[in-house]
Amino acid sequence: MDGDLLLHWLSSREKDSFGTAITAIAAMAEGTAQARHKAAWTCLRGMEELGHLDLLRAESRWCIRPTTITQLPGPAALALIIGRRTPDLEAHLDDAAALHRIDPAPSGAVSSGRPSTLLLEYDSEADLEQIATRAGALFVSCIATARAGKLEPLAPGLRTAGPNQHGSQIDRYSVRARRFETAGTMRENGLFRQLVHGRNQYWIHRAGEWFSTTHAEGVCLSLKGDGTSYLRFLDAEGTGDPAGTLRVDPALVLPVRCRQVLTLCSGVSPAYTADRAWMYHNVPLSVAAAVARCVHQSLRVP
Repeated sequence: MDGDLLLHWLSSREKDSFGTAITAIAAMAEGTAQARHKAAWTCLRGMEELGHLDLLRAESRWCIRPTTITQLPGPAALALIIGRRTPDLEAHLDDAAALHRIDPAPSGAVSSGRPSTLLLEYDSEADLEQIATRAGALFVSCIATARAGKLEPLAPGLRTAGPNQHGSQIDRYSVRARRFETAGTMRENGLFRQLVHGRNQYWIHRAGEWFSTTHAEGVCLSLKGDGTSYLRFLDAEGTGDPAGTLRVDPALVLPVRCRQVLTLCSGVSPAYTADRAWMYHNVPLSVAAAVARCVHQSLRVP
């Protein structure tokens, strides 16, 4: 599946329903119908994490983001291009500055359907702003650090009635086993899920009250304060606010906004290790700390 062609196609449509995109992307994938459907969803979620589009889950629609040029954190004078992308835009940027294309990693990362990363060399922020204006793009000074600064600590959502005890099977997340298991009782505190109209819905139960949540946020809230650190900051380089690699333990499911902030630090998808951990590169310590605060985790720094 050619990620660059796919991003061009999504950019030309600008917005549409999930169903239309999934059907079109699955047609370009290989394998069984189930495998193609899964690959299509993986592709769309990857595009979202890379900052190219938004998945409006409540509306079952996607929307391409405007073309944006933003600086990468760190001393290297490199800027990332995200959002709407066309062949004409790429040609214009290639003429305007030194444009580098980084292909998705063939292994160690979920690369199926991922577009290449486009990086621009620049001399100054003013120079970069001028390039963006001429290309008809937005300019944002380091979108990764800006979004990290806006991350708020996770909290349960709105109070609700909870799962339907006369509906489909209800599962409860086991912190010890790190997986969902059939719920033995509805009186325990914790994260619960139930299949409703073909989709899993999630609730947090606390002291007799039910609150809506998502899979990722619910897992993060469940792991809060269990005595284990699921985030490690490695290979730091530089002084002040050094950049390094953030290792995310496989038990911790980061919310979309956290994954996107971390991915935008480098513009490439995280590496997936043999022990099923995620490795995000070029992450400033301040960004790693902001993500840790958001998901109620302590950050292990060697």
